Amino acid sequence: MKFKHQICLLTFSVLSLMPMALIAAPSQDGPIVGHSEGNHRLDCTIIRPWDEENPPVGSYPVIGWANGWGQGNVLGADQTDHYLDGLDFWAEAGFLVIAANQWSARSPDVLQCLQWLIDANGDGTSEYYGRVDTDNIGVSGHSQGGGAALKAGDGIFEDGTKMVSTVVAMNPYGPSFVKSYEQNGQILLLGGTEDPVTPTASFSRVLEHSVLSGEQGGVQAELIDGDHCNPACRDDFGVFGQVSLLWFQIFLTDGNKLSQCSDLMDLLNDGNWILSVSSNFVCLP
Repeated sequence: MKFKHQICLLTFSVLSLMPMALIAAPSQDGPIVGHSEGNHRLDCTIIRPWDEENPPVGSYPVIGWANGWGQGNVLGADQTDHYLDGLDFWAEAGFLVIAANQWSARSPDVLQCLQWLIDANGDGTSEYYGRVDTDNIGVSGHSQGGGAALKAGDGIFEDGTKMVSTVVAMNPYGPSFVKSYEQNGQILLLGGTEDPVTPTASFSRVLEHSVLSGEQGGVQAELIDGDHCNPACRDDFGVFGQVSLLWFQIFLTDGNKLSQCSDLMDLLNDGNWILSVSSNFVCLP
């Protein structure tokens, strides 16, 4: 299927695919760009779970995304494009996804994209007016973006009442030197046993600290034979996509939590993972 790209004068992007089940396939806005601060200006791509043939209904939970480090690739949209299949996977399931396009993502990059979306939700002239479930906002990212997502996990937005609810960090880089354990909600840390770039030992303290400092806790799941880019860089994020989707459904939607938790724990207990689970994890009996 092909995306329709609409390039706006601001730097935002939105994609359009054919509908899937009861949810429209994602449509993408062209880039939304604000005040330039070098690589770290407002530069975001939106993937929305509706299109022209399948108009939006109600409001949608939100996932903010931070890219992995692009090694100096200043064409930020190319980095977001690398992860689009996975972001589309979430949008197809009914999430409004907004990605920070930076090739060297920091927590402020993804937080300012989310703030833009929150502001648009209250703007009667915006197509996103009333479409953003501002009470259910998650953040995710890969590699350096995974570290940025953890750093953004204590994010509180400008009106002081909306905040990041949960974080999914894939192969996160940097938690050892940022205060990433200060979280608003429970966290999911995804890694691989064969990852030489961000081995699990480099971020394993985050879960412990999140319990000790904020009593939030969550899950660390290490995929046996997974590496730094497998499965995170695969289509739909591979099995990371399946696990993260269930996680976001549990924490950001009003679905059947008992069924969602059962599906998540079945997947994580299929023999392919090494798990660390905090005693207060919401899916434990």
